[in-house]
Amino acid sequence: MLRLGCSLALTLLLVVDSLVGGAAELGDFRIDSRVYIEPRPEPLARNTTIFSGDKVYDFALEEPFEAAIFQTSSQLFVLIDESRQMQTHLSGDELLKFTAALQVRAQGASPLARFAAQPELPVTWDASAQQLVLSSPLWTYTVQTQPAPSAAAGGRYRLFADWYARLNTTHPGALPPGPRLLLNAALLERHLLPLEIRRSITLSGQATTVTRSQHDYHWQLTHDDRQRLQRADQHQARFERVDLPTYLQPRIAARRSSSR
Repeated sequence: MLRLGCSLALTLLLVVDSLVGGAAELGDFRIDSRVYIEPRPEPLARNTTIFSGDKVYDFALEEPFEAAIFQTSSQLFVLIDESRQMQTHLSGDELLKFTAALQVRAQGASPLARFAAQPELPVTWDASAQQLVLSSPLWTYTVQTQPAPSAAAGGRYRLFADWYARLNTTHPGALPPGPRLLLNAALLERHLLPLEIRRSITLSGQATTVTRSQHDYHWQLTHDDRQRLQRADQHQARFERVDLPTYLQPRIAARRSSSR
């Protein structure tokens, strides 16, 4: 059984291992992702994630067109909003403090939030089907996988996936990242990459909610990929830098409007 336990020292160790081994042993690569909420046939979101040197660029392909640049050497996220021509920065320390505070607040919140703060997800691995399952009555991951082409690839993916899960907690109403951190650890332990992730959440007296993501891997970058990275770097050099509340203001306003 996996339990949440990701200390700052372990996080820093993963960063160092990824930088020394990952960037040196593996070339740049791209992951194309689509996220669905079942039973809707159309994707809710589409993203392209590009690993280039010691940076990871994540691009939203739907409005609002945003990019997140993770600089692994400095543990820094740069968030870029193309339409508003602004950016904000978040350090690794800031994110760790933010998620720690969120976990504390979750103890007095809903059963789902309490579970996400302290998850327990037994792991089942079916080697013949290449399927990984982390399951509990409340929250289940069912993951179709493929072997990572190298330990470096798996380590680089896990590093970014962990930090991106923490970054997502800055969105209004987000849950603690505990379950996704456990999934990332289970994938790395078995040297796997996810092809499809189905997350099922079942609350008492309510229908099960299923979110599904699909991931395609491309182990060489195209000319268009390189141009996309260049534009993101140009935006970072040119766009106004604002604080996080200012950057998140449209999302905060949208959540307040939807809750009325």
